Amino acid sequence: MAVTMPASMLAGMKTTVSLTDEVRNRLAALAARHGRTMGEEIAAMVERAEYDVFWADVALGYEGAMRVVVHDDYPEYAHLRRPDVPAEGEHNDPPVAQPARRRRASA
Repeated sequence: MAVTMPASMLAGMKTTVSLTDEVRNRLAALAARHGRTMGEEIAAMVERAEYDVFWADVALGYEGAMRVVVHDDYPEYAHLRRPDVPAEGEHNDPPVAQPARRRRASA
């Protein structure tokens, strides 16, 4: 039977992390540069890493969602689908300006 500690007991605890001298010095320099403690710097790094993971997951989700729509999972929307558009071709050329029409003067 596993024993778990209540979250309230863990809230104030601190953890010791073993770092090489090089990593500790680099962390201390970054923290000083940003005006933070080393613990605050680590927290900022973790937050940024979580942010990056979140947006990477969002990007993968959109990529997956696009594949779902392209396939025949939604036949009721088949009439709305466009054929694949090639990356190269005249559809990428800028529109050609048409000469302005002259109007006849009214009598």
